[in-house]
Amino acid sequence: GASNAEHYRYAVWFIFGAAAFDALDGRLARMGGRESLFGAEFDSIADVVSFGLAPPLMMFFFILSPTQGILWFRNVGWAIGFVYLLCAAMRLARFNVITNPLLHPGKKESTKDFVGLPVPAAAGTVAALVLFLLKLAESDKSLKAWALALPFLMLLIGLLMMSTIRYPSGKGIDLQT
Repeated sequence: GASNAEHYRYAVWFIFGAAAFDALDGRLARMGGRESLFGAEFDSIADVVSFGLAPPLMMFFFILSPTQGILWFRNVGWAIGFVYLLCAAMRLARFNVITNPLLHPGKKESTKDFVGLPVPAAAGTVAALVLFLLKLAESDKSLKAWALALPFLMLLIGLLMMSTIRYPSGKGIDLQT
């Protein structure tokens, strides 16, 4: 019985929740001495679904209705979603290679910064934009002009994930203090 807007809000809050749990799972594994290569890879698979697949699907269904509209516009929407998903998966793969202890034995990276926009931050940005657009739609019915900017922003966010820009990491923050 929920409206479409409520479903999108639920999706946004699930993405935010996944980001919160993603921030905690690695820390808890390190604190408990339970880090493993399998755990890191499994975490990446979960991240691809939560932060690589959910945001473009949400963007696609929020802007376009798959059952109506112009076919080439839908195809462009799917292509943009795929590019975002590909950038997220490549960003996670690069992170796993950079941090793999078997590939870099005895060498700790001098900086704890992330290379490229972290995937949870990218998904959180897309989710926040959808939440902003939903709030805008409640007060103003001229949503189309703003909503059409979302695919371009998703491409920009995808490029930021694949960039070599360094972003600060919170891994050095001690939760026990």
